[in-house]
Amino acid sequence: MIYINDLPRILSNSSIPLLFAVDITNSNPINFQTNIKEVFDHLNKWFYLNLLALKIDKKFFIYFKTSSTRSIDMRVEYDNRLIAIISYTKFLGITVENTSYWESHTDQCLPKLTAASCAVRVLKLFVTQETLIMVYCAYFNSIMNFDIFWGKSAFSIIIFRLQKKAFRIIMKTDCCRYLFKSLNILSLQSECILSLLYFIVMNMDHYKVNLDVHGKDSRRSSNFHQTASVLSFYLRGTYCMGMKIFSSLPFHIKICLMMLNRLNWF
Repeated sequence: MIYINDLPRILSNSSIPLLFAVDITNSNPINFQTNIKEVFDHLNKWFYLNLLALKIDKKFFIYFKTSSTRSIDMRVEYDNRLIAIISYTKFLGITVENTSYWESHTDQCLPKLTAASCAVRVLKLFVTQETLIMVYCAYFNSIMNFDIFWGKSAFSIIIFRLQKKAFRIIMKTDCCRYLFKSLNILSLQSECILSLLYFIVMNMDHYKVNLDVHGKDSRRSSNFHQTASVLSFYLRGTYCMGMKIFSSLPFHIKICLMMLNRLNWF
């Protein structure tokens, strides 16, 4: 990472790079087809100066869109070679799609969580219930909780059913409605809410409260100011959903979280 820490600087004027190893994303949709050529020119020059080679054949791009967006015939070429268009890819361990439905990521998690449930079922014959809970938290729960922002998608119900199945195996019961609370283990939806709140607390500098916008001390002055939008792609996103959950918290909890953020407690 030290070797490539100057790479984003050469692209700062023409794109917004998100850098992890060799993963670079251009998030500027305006004049994308003309802008991408300038980006690749800068990249190619930087690679040449650092005695590296830029493999165009291994590059691709994703066109993010909503479900109602009409398909656009977009061809991206560089050095007379066509860059492939894909609908999803794996980025930092998460399968990112060109929509916000997270179907592909759910499909990737299902085999791993099924294997974790089978492991719990096999170990049930040899270990105690306390040990099974430890195995669940270390195996099943760690896979399910990895960047769980996708937990608010429509396909998350499939993962939640697997979670309840694992609980039934551990506790030897058909009903697990009250097991989560008794075992102090959060359900999939609760884990998603917790991660959204943690995201909000860690990024409060990017939000404004209603008091800062309107200047009136009302009942909702401590709530985050939300821009009016009818786009479901935005409303389902982490930024907007986190605001809604944080605003629904009791006033004293919101004040405590704000104070902890200012003290850099997290």
